[in-house]
Amino acid sequence: NEYKSYLSMSACKPLLIKVIRPNQILSYEQGLQLQSRVLRGVLENPREHQGLILLQHRPVYTFGRRQRTQHPGHLELEAARLRRLGADVVQTNRGGLVTFHGPGQLVCYPILSLNLFKPSAKWYVRSLEEVVIRTCRDIGVDTARDCKNVGIWVDDHRKICAVGVRIQRRCTSHGIALNCSNDLTWFDHVDACGLRDKDVTSLSAELRRTVSVDEVIPVFINNFAEVFNVEMVNKD
Repeated sequence: NEYKSYLSMSACKPLLIKVIRPNQILSYEQGLQLQSRVLRGVLENPREHQGLILLQHRPVYTFGRRQRTQHPGHLELEAARLRRLGADVVQTNRGGLVTFHGPGQLVCYPILSLNLFKPSAKWYVRSLEEVVIRTCRDIGVDTARDCKNVGIWVDDHRKICAVGVRIQRRCTSHGIALNCSNDLTWFDHVDACGLRDKDVTSLSAELRRTVSVDEVIPVFINNFAEVFNVEMVNKD
């Protein structure tokens, strides 16, 4: 199974991943600070401090590294326009272009040491996508990868999940954003991930019922544990 993790042969116990769930909706900056704290622990002692951060953000548009490279002269004007809509705007160090995060969207930041798995960025992204595909399927939505565009899609043209990761010193940060019950009209103001001919959807829109983040989280955690072959524990 290509999605099974590559654990060290010398490991004497299964890898434990701490599930970290803030009890409130966070700003993007607060999410970055939380990632940084967990990442410092992973860099110091990876086997003891790996974490899976699951949260929701206040409305925010984020620009990835590719956005800054492709459209350097328009960023300030674009940021000012988006702020007038009532959202924060943040330039990030993740890959990709522009996307939106907001309440009703499950944002997942795995903070892992790939040295304890398979030190391959492609393997990691594919594994993360597999978690999302299985989660959507368990909820009742058939999804798939797009061989040309990063992310998870419904019927090849409706994006349900964005993927944007950062790998530094073989440790991961940033991650995925799965649309559950969020207001999709925020995406009308940007070409999400630079794709003008694609639509955005959510689990709620596909199933025509409200699918909350709280409903999706336990399904996501179970699939994460299975795909990465780890044991999940709640952080005290």
